[in-house]
Amino acid sequence: MPNKTLATNTQQILAKYADAQINFKRNCLIDTKDLSQAQVNCLFDLAKFYQNNIHESQNLYPANQLEYSATLFYEASTRTKTSFNIALTNLGLKPINVDISTSSHTKGESLYDTLLTLKAMNVNLAIIRHSSSGVLNFILENYPDLNMKLINAGDGSHAHPTQALLDAFTLLELENSLKNKKIVIVGDILHSRVARSNIHLLNLLGADIHLAGPETLVPLNSSEIKATIHHDLNTALTDADFVMALRIQFERQNQGFITSVDDYVLKYQINKNNLKLAKAKVKVLHPGPVNRNIELADDIINDQNISLIQKQVSNGIPVRMACIAMLLKQNN
Repeated sequence: MPNKTLATNTQQILAKYADAQINFKRNCLIDTKDLSQAQVNCLFDLAKFYQNNIHESQNLYPANQLEYSATLFYEASTRTKTSFNIALTNLGLKPINVDISTSSHTKGESLYDTLLTLKAMNVNLAIIRHSSSGVLNFILENYPDLNMKLINAGDGSHAHPTQALLDAFTLLELENSLKNKKIVIVGDILHSRVARSNIHLLNLLGADIHLAGPETLVPLNSSEIKATIHHDLNTALTDADFVMALRIQFERQNQGFITSVDDYVLKYQINKNNLKLAKAKVKVLHPGPVNRNIELADDIINDQNISLIQKQVSNGIPVRMACIAMLLKQNN
């Protein structure tokens, strides 16, 4: 049975924003650059509510037991996939985990045809991670009659909206506002969907964004980057309120984007020595998985007075619950 109190409170939060434009584009969550301030505020209000009631939220939305939600992860994932499954379960939905390695994808079936197949079996929400940048936009633009709600769980180097949302939600637990807060993102900006989604969202929230890394990984001429660029880490860290380290994607390093791992560690690893340049109450984030003692020194990761990494992971559940709940209310 649904939890009527939680359902009522969810409706009240959504009603609070009824006069704002909170409808998602095509009933999908593809990228943070498509979000309005009202949508973000609504998502965070819902996430806070679910966070405070997360142990009571089973069967919140079992309105139609013949509809299902599916996760399709064409790339490996621990945090995102698990938290989406927990979020779906908490909302009373039926998560269907499509095993890509044994699906018809191995026989050449396209993503679109897989979605059509799932739609025919009453799957009305699909959560997708894919290696191809922009693949969900391609689906929306070329197959407008699909009529399925989609959430982008990371597509190539393009976008990862729910990661950026949970990052900002985590920061806003510590600050009433991110306006003019100096947030430094360090590492492989070039290939990072997390960085791109964070840049769009943090700009919307008024943050002062700084990017740091090697010249090969922090392009100066990218039109999508609205941030201050640094190739000297110490300059970037000076007076920082928050620092986010990104994973070095070793699968790409045979292309020569960094001279060597040792050189990267020497110039761009975040440790307690160079973190002294930041503000006294600085906090450090990482989307995971972490290459320990490469992007972040162990003494940073293990210091709960500095590291927000585990908090990011736990916050992924209520934030993703909020994203799902808002999509479910679109055109229902």
